[in-house]
Amino acid sequence: MAAVYHWTMLQSWIAIIIALFAIAVSLNQLRLGRFQQRVDLLFRMEGIFFERLKAERAKAARGILEGNFTDAEPVLDQFETVAMLVNRKALDAGMVKHTFFYWMNNYFEACSAHIQRRQKEDPLYWKDLSRLVPQLRKLDARQRGVSVSRPGTEQLNAFLVEELEETSPI
Repeated sequence: MAAVYHWTMLQSWIAIIIALFAIAVSLNQLRLGRFQQRVDLLFRMEGIFFERLKAERAKAARGILEGNFTDAEPVLDQFETVAMLVNRKALDAGMVKHTFFYWMNNYFEACSAHIQRRQKEDPLYWKDLSRLVPQLRKLDARQRGVSVSRPGTEQLNAFLVEELEETSPI
């Protein structure tokens, strides 16, 4: 009788261990699936920015250089969407920093006065972007081992000229 009891207990423990292992494997698969979804979404956003928004980026860079910041609004809107996706945890801030920080940081800084004016009209304009850029700047500074800094006028002008060259048709 005691042997049957021990055998039943052993079978129960084996079943519990197998169930826990299955749960762990399932959770890992779920985590990997979510990661893959984030990567896919990041690639879609990257495609939109680097391919579909190419003409808008050229117009934005030209407009900013000429003082017409409304031409940059489609680009800012795209970054707002990316920032909202980070805020909603559909994208990871580190992935976004790696892929978009250079452009996001420079466009945001070049348009900062325009963004502030628009936010006085409606505080929801580029709200998520306004939260994300400082967060990405801190992340960038931490990775580089430097203090947080914003691009200066010379750097912004060089960025805008480079953006024009890269996005304008040949």
